[in-house]
Amino acid sequence: MYTSISTKELDEKRKSYDIIDVRDRDAFLERHIEGAENIPIEELEEHLDHLSKEKNYAVICYSGKRSMLASEFLDSQGFQVTNVRGGMNEW
Repeated sequence: MYTSISTKELDEKRKSYDIIDVRDRDAFLERHIEGAENIPIEELEEHLDHLSKEKNYAVICYSGKRSMLASEFLDSQGFQVTNVRGGMNEW
């Protein structure tokens, strides 16, 4: 089962995670966390081969709702996932 953290916790533990931003490309280009990878949620399934089950991923979106769905999906596929509550709205 995936876990959840606040944006503050992510900022404090950023080096522990590879960050996946599931917002659309335009939103990502406008503003994102340094080092985050942009994989829009509708493209997530086709990018599974590029992800490692050995890494810890933090998933972020605008508010935490789509990242929660993405986290549930990635967890069901065997990935180590943490949802970022509050998303970029609180970053």
